[in-house]
Amino acid sequence: MNAIFSFKIYRGVFKRHPIIILLVFNFLFYGCSSWFSKNENELKLSKDYQYHSKKDYLDHLSRLGESFLDSNTRAVVKVSSKSYGYINDILENIVRNNEVILSKDINAEIFIVKDNRPFHFSFPGGKIIISSSLIKNYIKSEGVLTAVITLELIKLYNGIYKRNLIVPLGFLSYEDVLPYLKITLEDKEEVNKWAFYSLKRSGYDPLSLLKLIQIKNKNFLDFLSVNETSDSLSREETLLKSFLIRNKLIDSYKGIEKNSSQEFYVFLNEVKRRS
Repeated sequence: MNAIFSFKIYRGVFKRHPIIILLVFNFLFYGCSSWFSKNENELKLSKDYQYHSKKDYLDHLSRLGESFLDSNTRAVVKVSSKSYGYINDILENIVRNNEVILSKDINAEIFIVKDNRPFHFSFPGGKIIISSSLIKNYIKSEGVLTAVITLELIKLYNGIYKRNLIVPLGFLSYEDVLPYLKITLEDKEEVNKWAFYSLKRSGYDPLSLLKLIQIKNKNFLDFLSVNETSDSLSREETLLKSFLIRNKLIDSYKGIEKNSSQEFYVFLNEVKRRS
């Protein structure tokens, strides 16, 4: 009865004020529709489901580096405090003389791991990994050692890593982490340019960088085990040479290679002896 009575009232109001009723109905219908549409389009997921930023990935990769070192604790070569100080002096010298591109507050640290394969890489946050094989068999001068360190400093200070998320499961081997630490040839070309000038500003032989790449190219069969290819190494050397020749840099530094310090040979002998 109440429903019939209400219907009669609304019908009577509609007869007296049809335009007003239609406007109210239109407002309610389209207003609600637009409200639901607006909220649907502006739906925001919680932080757990938002796209990761570059910083998120670098933090993730930094923690992955800690997991890698935890997994390989026994493989880390322990050097004397003297050799540790020598390596630390190289790090500080490079950073101090290249504050424009190495300006972040990062405490870089080098870890030498026992491995028969020649490799070097780094994790965001400051962890630089160098294999004992690379040091014992291929780094014959202080200049080449500083070139390796400079390359990794530039990458980790500037976050030059492929953006790709991985889930670490248990023990992390070299093969587990390497695919996520490699960079493209185009990025290598740019990093090599920065490394050349960084070595120069730090007082080291900048052509040591070219020597490092030539060592890899000459011994490419050994470096194939670390996912390098003969083609990429050859192209990397060609690109760096072209840059040096184009800017008239290659002749300027020929013959100025400095003798390696006594501390370098102490460090080298320790790595050989303890790995």
